[in-house]
Amino acid sequence: MPQRSLVAVARRVGHDAHHVAHVASLGWKDWNVVRYARDGDFILFTNNASGFRHLYTAQLPHAGLIILVPAVDGDLQWRLFKAALDELAMVGEPVNRVLEVDLDGDDATLARYDLPQQRISSVLPRGPAAFGCQDRRLPAHDDSKRRC
Repeated sequence: MPQRSLVAVARRVGHDAHHVAHVASLGWKDWNVVRYARDGDFILFTNNASGFRHLYTAQLPHAGLIILVPAVDGDLQWRLFKAALDELAMVGEPVNRVLEVDLDGDDATLARYDLPQQRISSVLPRGPAAFGCQDRRLPAHDDSKRRC
């Protein structure tokens, strides 16, 4: 299966999406990317958890940060990204929050937290119906994981 453009997927569901390679000068440092996202009121999607989590701690207010924890590509990356978009559609934009997408065996896990961290998690199966789960909303005080 050909790799799908994450930008195209985000645009298809109504987001104003840009790939850093198309908007950034070569050699941009992470803080340049953060500034661009902040100034444009963009949610930043990245695989660089430690670098951007640290930078976003000092960037309040911000539109949000989505971190894809496992370094995967192709169809699995697309499916995890789509899970993040589905989560945003259900719970709203992650203003001043982080949404981390990770894998736990065959399950996709989604964790939402403020900076500093205050985790709210849910677990999604990776099977054929994995990203059609409709009941992933968790109350702000709930730090448990749920399977859909």
